[in-house]
Amino acid sequence: FIHDFVAFGTLNTSLGSATADINMKLTNDFKDGSYSGSIALDKFNVGKLYAQDSLFGEVSFSGKINGRGFLLADLNDTIHNAQFTEFDFNHYRYSHINVTNGTFSNRKFKGNLIAKDSNIAVVFHGSLDFSNQLPVYNFDAKLSDANLKALHFAKEDYHFSSQLRINLTGDNIDNIVGSAVVTNSHFVREKEKFSIDSI
Repeated sequence: FIHDFVAFGTLNTSLGSATADINMKLTNDFKDGSYSGSIALDKFNVGKLYAQDSLFGEVSFSGKINGRGFLLADLNDTIHNAQFTEFDFNHYRYSHINVTNGTFSNRKFKGNLIAKDSNIAVVFHGSLDFSNQLPVYNFDAKLSDANLKALHFAKEDYHFSSQLRINLTGDNIDNIVGSAVVTNSHFVREKEKFSIDSI
């Protein structure tokens, strides 16, 4: 059997399509392997793939990848210069997201992200850890003009800008523990503006 080869082509599935130009190195039992090259996903439903469809949906992106593992628990990937044209999160489709460098391992993401969506601009550096029962968030971020209603985080038309330093564990208001430092915050609702220096 061939254990070191280049995979080039497009795979169409019920979850979406993937186009790859990747060098694959497989173990003798084909249960593990490493890969490096270019990959593009088109409307690929990662929410269904990882049974997280209440939070995630379709993703369209292209970028360079270098990693190993084929199961979610085994993945250890490095992503370079990934450009997301679509990323569904919390029932909103984000666009214009760039990951300059990032790693994804054992359901943890760590890296740098810049988003210039029509309803939010973000500069992010840090990690998101979904490997345990409760997620862990540890990051610094600058948010500009986030339309909280459009992003499905508020029922009223609020716009929010702030700088954040987050170190939290939890998934709802009743179980969150940790710290959040929020500075240079501005809320705008209709013509009212509220500014908070720091929390």
